[in-house]
Amino acid sequence: MEMESKMKTEIIEAEKEYDIKFPCLMRRDGLVILVVGKSENRSECMGTVVKVSQNGFYYLGQYREDWVFGMLTPFYGSICLSND
Repeated sequence: MEMESKMKTEIIEAEKEYDIKFPCLMRRDGLVILVVGKSENRSECMGTVVKVSQNGFYYLGQYREDWVFGMLTPFYGSICLSND
């Protein structure tokens, strides 16, 4: 399913580290995901895509409850969302 996005995304990265507390921003293969917590089995987590990657497999706003937590890394920075 392809969706046309009318939202602008700006990424501002930082170089600091901190303990992971939810909600938090995580990244994977060019995606940035707003993770809101871990699923019951604790190896997966729930979150929404806030920055899409080049491969187009996921779409902006896509929510999943089966992101593999071990495949995500913390995103140290901020994302500015705005309407175009």
